Amino acid sequence: MRILYFKMILVSLIFLLANTVRAEKIPEDAKIMDQCSPKKNLRMVFNVGYLFFESKIPSVRNKAISCIEAAAEGGYFKARLFFGNMYLHGDGVPKDNSRAVMWITLAALEVEEDATSFLREFNEITPSQLEEGKQLVLEWLRQHPKIDAGK
Repeated sequence: MRILYFKMILVSLIFLLANTVRAEKIPEDAKIMDQCSPKKNLRMVFNVGYLFFESKIPSVRNKAISCIEAAAEGGYFKARLFFGNMYLHGDGVPKDNSRAVMWITLAALEVEEDATSFLREFNEITPSQLEEGKQLVLEWLRQHPKIDAGK
């Protein structure tokens, strides 16, 4: 009987601990985002940012956005596509269709695809925003050397 009682208490404690989030633990867990350097593995940098992107803690969410941006700047295809969608929807960054075009086009360049057909699906992108986005791509390509994204 004592063993059964002990097991019930143990299971209850484990359940209680598993469902309790200490407020000071979240920033401690977020220290992993200090690893979001573009010199690191870009896939890891993006995945860390993506993992923490939905955080309700502003400082953690901002670090997550920085991770995604670092991976996009570094040339990681999924990060560029995700970052473009962030700009398209104004999720975590100011809504900017021209920047969305830029990042989605840069993502398409990584896989040698034409982004225009993909971008036409978004009715809210005007021809002038599409043209401005293309100009941003050309400017970005002039400023950044080709980087192996570690796909």
